[in-house]
Amino acid sequence: MTELVGPRMSHAVPDAGGRPNVGGQLENAGMSERIDPRDPGAGVSGGAAAGAAGDDMPAEIVPMSLALTFERLAVVVETWNGAVETWNGAVEGCGPVTASSPGFELRDGFRPSAVALDVERMSDTALLEATRSLFGVNAPVQALLTRVAGEIAHRSRRSLGVEGVAKNAGHPNAASLVAELGAIPFGEAQRLCKVGAATAVQRSLLGGRGEPEYPVLAAAVDDAEVGVAAASHIITNLGQATSRALRQDMDAAEAKLVEFAKTSLPETVRK
Repeated sequence: MTELVGPRMSHAVPDAGGRPNVGGQLENAGMSERIDPRDPGAGVSGGAAAGAAGDDMPAEIVPMSLALTFERLAVVVETWNGAVETWNGAVEGCGPVTASSPGFELRDGFRPSAVALDVERMSDTALLEATRSLFGVNAPVQALLTRVAGEIAHRSRRSLGVEGVAKNAGHPNAASLVAELGAIPFGEAQRLCKVGAATAVQRSLLGGRGEPEYPVLAAAVDDAEVGVAAASHIITNLGQATSRALRQDMDAAEAKLVEFAKTSLPETVRK
């Protein structure tokens, strides 16, 4: 009797205690404490890691930058591990599927994947929980993608001309390059670049740094509370009102839209 189910899904990079070893990397960098990304003084210290984030990054803020990156990656790893536990729990007790199992037939030598067989055996409740947990993994990944896409957009800005990252890679603009890198539709890449640019720290020609154009939205995107599609709609809506609205009204509108988007579908945010 041949068992057709492969090994269960695996956790990502666990340490000796079975949890993702991101904290250990933070400790090695001298940055084990949790840092609030909205506290400009949090985690600021010197360190040998200062050169790791690029020559144009002030040395005093590099450790904070690395710590925040580790935190974001830790969220991805832990969310993935949670999805793995949910998936494995959904198929536990179902027993292995074999070639002689009731209702199972091999046709023309076709052998279903272990994942396909797992899904078939899940109860309705388990199937919905597994789906929800996998979408949960996507949210923090999208948040990180907005950051890298926004940086690609910044390094591909028109003022750089042929020296821009996208032009150097043979692309007319940042979205085209991101679409190729991710093998995603151009429209999706455009949204990533748009949201990433609008929620990135603003930089002056002299190297100064200021809060993002939309700071409330930036925090919600970083925390994976608002997705890329909804964030794109918010930016469009606010942009249409910028020329005729007072700053305090824009700030209030941004806060309200972000709160609404946290619990609403992107299509409703667009309206």
